[in-house]
Amino acid sequence: MKLLKSLILFFCATTALQLAVAQTEVPQFVPPRTDNPPQPFGYPPALASPTFDQSKHIGDRVDLGDFSIELGQTPLSLAVEILGGKIYFTSDKTPFLCYSSPVKEPPSDSKKKTKVSEEIEATPAFQNIWLMVGSSGKISEARIQKSSDLSQKCPSLLDMYNGISVGGISINDSERQIEKAKIPEFSAKSEDPERWYWFSLLPSKKKGYNNAGLMSVKFEDGKVDQIISVMVPLQVN
Repeated sequence: MKLLKSLILFFCATTALQLAVAQTEVPQFVPPRTDNPPQPFGYPPALASPTFDQSKHIGDRVDLGDFSIELGQTPLSLAVEILGGKIYFTSDKTPFLCYSSPVKEPPSDSKKKTKVSEEIEATPAFQNIWLMVGSSGKISEARIQKSSDLSQKCPSLLDMYNGISVGGISINDSERQIEKAKIPEFSAKSEDPERWYWFSLLPSKKKGYNNAGLMSVKFEDGKVDQIISVMVPLQVN
């Protein structure tokens, strides 16, 4: 019960987060833009009630082309220095970075194309990635979403940072591709929409704490269209 309460408090965020980040040496924050950059999407309910059974957090590394982010390790200042961009804030004052990148298109399953499918293919698809900042001033989570709504597109990454994956999983990967990549079997699964979850609880370098690794992928028409990976410090009971 205490663990569940800790996770819920993390997801809701607190003013302590803002104070802790302010004490960290990071670039000067800028106020939220008046044109309202795309806000991060929310969590699926299952992330708040994990069953920890994985021997490692499979989503602890986020690869953006030539640059890799280690959740809970990579400082916000380094991410801004390498990737560029601005620091924004959610409605609860959580700092985040926001970028967009092209998505790799999956191979066609059929040579026959309907008028509807041709119209869908004509719509440019991209992926937004939100990098959220934890209480230590380090990147603590990544949220990635496929979209074709250009009004919700984040600023573009440089070409060298395109090609985004989390724990070896990318947008538009199929279930078969994930299984072939020898990703550990998921901890839990939900339907409508289909989601796979991986949960780990490992010792932290910080005395008195563990690191909870939470990851989920959502499927649309058999392809990954959303990825969430979180590293949460939890106090040992």
